[in-house]
Amino acid sequence: LDVENQYDIITLIYYDFAVLSPQERKILLKNIYRALKKGGLFMLDVLSSHYVSKLEHHQSWSYEPKDGFFRETPYICLESRHLYENHVFVESYGIIGEQGDLDVIHVWNTGYTKDTLLEELQQESFESVAVYENFEGKPLTETSDTLMMIVKK
Repeated sequence: LDVENQYDIITLIYYDFAVLSPQERKILLKNIYRALKKGGLFMLDVLSSHYVSKLEHHQSWSYEPKDGFFRETPYICLESRHLYENHVFVESYGIIGEQGDLDVIHVWNTGYTKDTLLEELQQESFESVAVYENFEGKPLTETSDTLMMIVKK
């Protein structure tokens, strides 16, 4: 993103912020900060550390005869979840097609508290505006599975 002081609001939804590595998040935040006008808002949602604390290691497989999430043709999906320190986890998918072809997908994710997310955003000079459970504006509680934050430049 090579723009400067152009946007009033930037949103990042569906927890996509936390699937990036810490280095990628830092680069993204720098670009968003640069792209926002002064006083511009950045709104994002993430999974909460409470949600991640409920997860367990997991392994399973399934057969998708058609129109599955990963392909339109039949496939077998081998799935696993591994938990790490600091509310980090990875979900891995091995997708085996009809011809024996294999795709492997790893989706890393991080769970946040209000404080850990704000700290990461403040490192790039954002200021807190509001925190909710979601984009609908539901109040954040200690048992919320998600959190949504609005910060400004």
